[in-house]
Amino acid sequence: KHLIVDIGNTRIKTAVFEEEYVLDESVFVVFADLLTYSKKQVFNHAIISSVTYTESELLALLDFPFLFLS
Repeated sequence: KHLIVDIGNTRIKTAVFEEEYVLDESVFVVFADLLTYSKKQVFNHAIISSVTYTESELLALLDFPFLFLS
């Protein structure tokens, strides 16, 4: 499974994929809600893009490894 996260200025959008299938899509307004959500998910890899947080900031905030798209 793969967790994809897009952190924009006003919303955080996520999707969980397994192979070519989308298993879940969610939208959050508060970063803390993303933290809660990610702890409940089981995934092998994560990809994050953000216009709000830097890679360094996310490394300090998140407790899972990820590929950061800049």
